[in-house]
Amino acid sequence: MSKYSLLIFDVDGTIADTDDVIVNTYIDLYKIYKKDSPIDIKKFKTFSGPPLNETLRNEFPMLPYDYIYSEYKRISKDNYPKFIKSFKNIKEVLLNFKKNNIKLAICSSKIKESIEVCLKLLDLENIFDYIVGLDSVINPKPNKEGIDKILNYFSINKSESLFIGDTDFDYLTAKNGGLNCVIMTMLDRKYNYCNENNVKFIKSYKELEGYILNAK
Repeated sequence: MSKYSLLIFDVDGTIADTDDVIVNTYIDLYKIYKKDSPIDIKKFKTFSGPPLNETLRNEFPMLPYDYIYSEYKRISKDNYPKFIKSFKNIKEVLLNFKKNNIKLAICSSKIKESIEVCLKLLDLENIFDYIVGLDSVINPKPNKEGIDKILNYFSINKSESLFIGDTDFDYLTAKNGGLNCVIMTMLDRKYNYCNENNVKFIKSYKELEGYILNAK
């Protein structure tokens, strides 16, 4: 029996490959609102981690936030079905975790509505037991508020919980929340902080399955 009874997942780059969604949405926004600025796909990929509101304010300071946010939602809504991709074996592995009485939660910088869109498009609806999105907390990731909210909901100790993400941002979230961390490496990422003993790098969901179910 695994020592973990709760797994907390990030979404972008961890549950869903949304890199192309994010990149194409920012390309479209730049073409409309920053025509003279260069398209930097490497930079756009780094927007997978931080809260959307911070990124939009940083990238489009000349526009009212409510307006650029509505534009982001409008454009990304069309891009999700076109560009979102699943990770191999993810549904099978998540369902096996549930069969082993492991609770599954989400702690993401996406708003809850966008998380639910991702899950529906990937046929992962009704698998996760609890979802905390950007609009579920006052202090978003990497603050520990989302983790604390999840731990309190399940009444599960930190020692029995694991955070699973794909970026330095997720590592910092786990560290702030006092949890061990798995970093999934299916996508192209650079890491500056994930170098401590409580971080495990994993390259596939089948590898994650073996690691979790055999954890003592």
